[in-house]
Amino acid sequence: MPIFSLPSKTGIGTLGENAYEFIRFLKEAGQKYWQILPICPPSKADSPYLSYSSRAGNPNLIDIDWLVGDGWLTNEDVQDANIMPAPLAEDEARRFGSKLPSAKIDYEQVKESREKLFGKLFVNFFKKLPDDYSTFCEEHEDWLNDYALFMTLLKEFGGAELHEWPDIYKYRDKEALNAYAKEHEDELNYHKMLQYFFYTQWRSLQKFAHENDIKIIGDIPLYVALTSADAWVDPHIFDINDDFTVSVYSGCPPNKAHNKQGKGQIWDSPVYDWEYLKSTNYRWWINRLRTALDLYDIVRLDHFKGFEKYYNVSAETRDPKSGVWKKGPGFEFWQTAADQLGFNSVSDMPIFAEDLGIYTPELKKLVNDCNFEGMKVLQYAFNETKHADQYIGDARKSYKNKYLPQNYEKPFVAYLGTHDTNTIIGYIDEALPEVRKNFENFYEETDPHKLLHIMMDDIVQSGANICILMVQDLLELAQDARINTPGTTGINWKWQMSYEQFSSLDAKKLLEMTKNSERF
Repeated sequence: MPIFSLPSKTGIGTLGENAYEFIRFLKEAGQKYWQILPICPPSKADSPYLSYSSRAGNPNLIDIDWLVGDGWLTNEDVQDANIMPAPLAEDEARRFGSKLPSAKIDYEQVKESREKLFGKLFVNFFKKLPDDYSTFCEEHEDWLNDYALFMTLLKEFGGAELHEWPDIYKYRDKEALNAYAKEHEDELNYHKMLQYFFYTQWRSLQKFAHENDIKIIGDIPLYVALTSADAWVDPHIFDINDDFTVSVYSGCPPNKAHNKQGKGQIWDSPVYDWEYLKSTNYRWWINRLRTALDLYDIVRLDHFKGFEKYYNVSAETRDPKSGVWKKGPGFEFWQTAADQLGFNSVSDMPIFAEDLGIYTPELKKLVNDCNFEGMKVLQYAFNETKHADQYIGDARKSYKNKYLPQNYEKPFVAYLGTHDTNTIIGYIDEALPEVRKNFENFYEETDPHKLLHIMMDDIVQSGANICILMVQDLLELAQDARINTPGTTGINWKWQMSYEQFSSLDAKKLLEMTKNSERF
C-alpha cells in the first residue's frame, strides 16, 4: 500500500490520520507488515524510483491536517491555497452513486497548492522555531545542507537538467556557492523546514506502527536520477561524463516474460562507477543503507540483480537491445556493508532481494551467499505457454515452475502481484488467451473474482516466509487501480483509494484468511 495511495482530502495520501487508520486495520486483521513504496522526493514522471535525493523525504506526503492541528497553519490558509482536489463532476457522481471510483492524483495540482501553502508555513515556522529543529539539522548535516542548496538551484534554473546549469554552480565553485547560499538563506531554510516536518511526521507514524506490532517494509531503488543532489555532490560515484551528460543509461534487456512487449527498458538514470565506490569503501552506499535501516524495519532492495551484474544501454542508440552487461560489486560489497553497519554477518541485515526478471545461476548464488530472502510473484507462474499441458489435471501438482506456490520454500517473500504488475482482476481480464487458459486450467475456475480468492489463498497458504497482498486485490479492483506499467509514462503512480473503498476494507475477512493459513 503506497502512502500516496491512501485516501485524502488534499489530493494525495499523506503521513496523517489515514496512515494511522491503515495501521489499525492491519492490526485488527492480524497482519505484521506494511510494505510501502519509496518515500524519497520524485523527479521525472513523479516516479518514486527516480529521485532528487536518496535520503530526503517527499514533502508532498507531509500531512496538512497535522500542521493545522499543531497551529502551524490555519484552516483559512488551507482554503486560500486551494489544497482540495477538484470535486467529482456531478454527472460522474450520479453515475457512480455512493460507490465512487478510485481517485487519481493530479501531481501538478498537488505541487502548486502545496508550494503556496508551504510558503505560509515557512513564515510561521521561523517566527518561533521548535526546540528540536537545530538538533534535526545537525543530525542530518551530512546530506541536508547540500540537498537544500540543490533544490534551491534547481528551481532557480527552472528544473533544468544538471548539464544545463551554469558552470560555476554545476561544478560547485566554492566561492560562488557560498555567496549564493548566503543570498538565498531563506530558500535553503525552506527546504530544511520541509524535511524537518517530513521526518517528524514519519517518526511519529513509525512509533505508532511499532506500538501496534506492525513492521514497515521500505523500498530502496537501485538508482537515483542523474539530476539529483547525490550526483551533483559526488559525481564520481556514477559512470557519467565530466559535463554531467551520460554515455550509458541503466536499464534492462528484452525479456518478454517481464517487460512490456519484450522490448527492454531504459531507466534514464546513470549507472554506478563501482570501482570508484570501492575506493571510498562504498561510503555513499553505506550511508544510504544506514538511513534506510533507520527509517524502516525491513528493506526491500529493488533490482538486486544490479549488485551481481548491471545492464548498460548506449545513450547514442537508446536501444535496450544493444545494451551490454557489466559485473557488479557482488558479495564483497555486502560484506563491507555488514561490517560498517555493525552486523555480525550479511545474513543478519533485515533486507530481502527483488531478484525477479532475468534469473541466472550467478544471481542465485549471490542471493544465497547473502542469505537474503528472494521474491516470488504468482502472476509470473502462468507465462509458460509452451508447456500448457503442465497446468492441467494431475500434471499441475508436480509442475516445478518456481513461481507456483506449491514450490515456495521458506526463504522467500511471496506476492500475488507488485506495483509493477496489474491487479489480479486486471491481470485476468487482460491476459493473453493462452496465459489465461493456463491459470484457468490450473485452478479449474473461470470466474475472475473466484479466481482472485483462490489465488490469494494459494499464496497465503504457501511455504513462503512472508506473504504480501496488494490492497487493490483485497478490494477486488481492476486495471484502473494499477500503480505502474513499466515502459510507459504519464499514467503511473496516480492511483488513490477513495474513502468508500478505504471503509470497505474487511479486517475480519483478512484475519480469517490469515488464521486459516496458520500464519496468525
